[in-house]
Amino acid sequence: MQAVIFSIIGPWHNRLLAQCCQLVAECGGRMGDSRLMRTADQAVLSLQVLGAWDVIAKIEHALPRLAQQTGAQVIVTRTDNKQDTHGSGFLPYLVEAIVPAETDVIPHLVGFFDEQQVDIVELQSHRYLNPQTQTVLLAFSFMVHIPIAASLVLLRNEFIDLCDALNIDAMLSPLR
Repeated sequence: MQAVIFSIIGPWHNRLLAQCCQLVAECGGRMGDSRLMRTADQAVLSLQVLGAWDVIAKIEHALPRLAQQTGAQVIVTRTDNKQDTHGSGFLPYLVEAIVPAETDVIPHLVGFFDEQQVDIVELQSHRYLNPQTQTVLLAFSFMVHIPIAASLVLLRNEFIDLCDALNIDAMLSPLR
């Protein structure tokens, strides 16, 4: 079984996701991991498609036509379909916080986890207007993989110290 990841970036319309799923089905592929993000009139869609080599080739051949039909840019990359080799050597944790949108805490947190050799495997953020205070806030979450050999107590204490220094209330907890 082989895999390809393709990302579509372009104008949002209601049929975009349906067209992508239909293309995968028509070529005989199976969907793996996927992400869709829509902001205003634009969208970013990333799909992992699994299948035999000929299925992957059909999808790669059909994607330029899809790009032309949708007016979007398509980026395609073949990938190794092996299972994540880090799965057994890491503990999945979740980092969550809500901060004023004008702050720049995300680079500090990303740098902290990089220094600790903790992999960030997923990042999500969302800006919104708090109805009570009329303040624009940024809610974000990271899923991280902490090496089993790491000292959780030390990591958590250093994380709390960083959050105190940045004046943010953030949470680091095991993914359940």
